[in-house]
Amino acid sequence: MRKLLFVTALITWCGLTFDAGAQTRRPADLSAGASAKADWLTDGGDVQRTGWQRNETTLTTENAKDLKILWKLQLDNVPREMHSLLPPLIVGEISTATGRKEIAIVAGSSDNVYAVDVKAGQILWKKHFDYPPAKTSRRAGDTLCPGGQSATPVIGPADAAGRRTVYALDGSGALRQLNVADGREIAPPVSEGGLNSSAPRRIPLSKKAVLYALDAQTGRELYSSGTQIASFNHFSGLSVANGRVYIGTFDGMLYCFGLDSAAPRQASAPATPYAPKQSDRPEIVAGDEPGFQPIFDGRTLTGWEGNPTYWRVENGSLVGEIVPSTVIKSNTFIIWRGGTPGDFELKLDYRITEAGNSGINYRSTVVPDPVTPENKFAMRGYQFDFDGRRRYDGNNYEEKGRMFLAVRGQISHVVGGRPPVVLSSFADTNDLVAVVTADWNAVHIIARGNTITHNLNGRLMSITVDDDLPNRKLDGLIGMQVHVGPPMKVEYRNIRLKRW
Repeated sequence: MRKLLFVTALITWCGLTFDAGAQTRRPADLSAGASAKADWLTDGGDVQRTGWQRNETTLTTENAKDLKILWKLQLDNVPREMHSLLPPLIVGEISTATGRKEIAIVAGSSDNVYAVDVKAGQILWKKHFDYPPAKTSRRAGDTLCPGGQSATPVIGPADAAGRRTVYALDGSGALRQLNVADGREIAPPVSEGGLNSSAPRRIPLSKKAVLYALDAQTGRELYSSGTQIASFNHFSGLSVANGRVYIGTFDGMLYCFGLDSAAPRQASAPATPYAPKQSDRPEIVAGDEPGFQPIFDGRTLTGWEGNPTYWRVENGSLVGEIVPSTVIKSNTFIIWRGGTPGDFELKLDYRITEAGNSGINYRSTVVPDPVTPENKFAMRGYQFDFDGRRRYDGNNYEEKGRMFLAVRGQISHVVGGRPPVVLSSFADTNDLVAVVTADWNAVHIIARGNTITHNLNGRLMSITVDDDLPNRKLDGLIGMQVHVGPPMKVEYRNIRLKRW
C-alpha cells in the first residue's frame, strides 16, 4: 500500500487571501517545453486550493523525519500590516539565460515579485511594480487589505516555445504579466481599478510558525521544525515540489526545507538491472503500475462539480441517479476539476442498473445545452461508453460530436469527412459481451497522442487512431455521465489517474 504524506504549517495568525481567478493546468506536451518535474502553479497547488502535491516522488513517510533547512533567503520586501510574503509558486524546470532551472516565484506585499533559483537559493531576478497611488476609502491600519499585493500570482501553461507567464495583481489592481525566465513584462498592465491603500505600521507582536510532516493515514507526527522558523506565516504559505517544502514568513524570509543529500537513506539496495532474455514474455502485473493517483476520495465531492440533484457520494462510491421525479431531457455530467489531462491512463470501477446508460468522458469540454439551457454540465468529447444491457460497453463514442469512433472488437482509423475506417477486427463482439458483469466492472483507458485504447475487466475492447486534426482534442476534462432515459443508477469507485 502506498503511504501518504501530509505537510502543514501551524500559523499564529490567519486572514483573508484573494484568488487571481485564473485556472491553471499542467501542460501534457513535454516537447513544448513544459516541466517534467512537479510544479506548484497557484495558491494551494490547484484551483481547489487542496494543498495536495500529486506528483511528489521524493518525500515519503520513511524519509520525512530527515527534513532540514537547505537554505533560507532574506528578501527585501516590506511588510504591510499582517501581509508580507505570499505563498511561493514552483516551476519545476524552465530554460533561462544560464540554463534550465527549477524556479520559485515569490510575491511580496510591497509590490515585489522575486524569482529564486531553488538549487542555489539565490535570487535570479526581482520586479517591483510602480504605479500612481490609487484612491481608496479604506482607513489606515486595515489589516485585511492594507494595500500592495494581496493576491498570490498564478503561473500559466507553457507556450509552444516553452515560455511561461506569471500573472500578478499589483496594489493598484492592475494585472501584470511577467516572463518566468527573466522577469520582463510581456504586456502592458491591464487596469481593473483602484485597490490600493496605505498602512505602514507592522504587527509588533509575532510568534513562530512551525512546519510539521504527518502520516496522513495515521496522523503520526514525522517531523517538526521546532523553533527554526523565526517569524509567523500569514497566508496558506506552503508549497511542495520535487523533494522541497517552501514557506515564506512575515519578516521577509523564504525558507526551503528538504533532505540533506549527504544524509544516509533508509532505502533498500538498488535492484539488479533488468537484462532481457530470449525466454522472457510480457507478464501480468498485480495491481497498478507506479504513478497512479486517486482523484476521488470516496467521502466527498471535493474536486468534482455537477448537479447535486443527480450526483452524491454513497458507501465510498460516486453515485449518479435519476428517479421518476428527476428524469432529464438531456445528458448531464459530474466533472473532475483537477486538470485537463492529455496523455494519461485512467482506471476505475463502475456498476450500473439494467435500464441505465452512462459513460466516462475524457479530453472533453463543457458546451451549451440547447435542449436544457439550465444544464451547466453538458460535455463534448471522447467517451468510454457503457450501459446496463451491455450494448455499448467499450465503444469509443464522441458525445455531442462525431459519435461512434470505434466499436468493441475493432481497431478504427478516424480521418474526418467520412465514417471511421476499420483497420482490423480482433475479437467478436459477442465474445466481448461475456466479459461484462452485472456487478462491478474495471475500466482502463489509455490515451497517448492520437491513439486511444479502451480495456474492460482485463480485455481489450477497442482502439481508436484519430487523425481528424480539425475535430480531435489532445487534452481536456474528465466527466461521468447520467443519460437521458428511464430512471437509473450508476456507481463509480476507485477512480485513479496517471499522467504521462
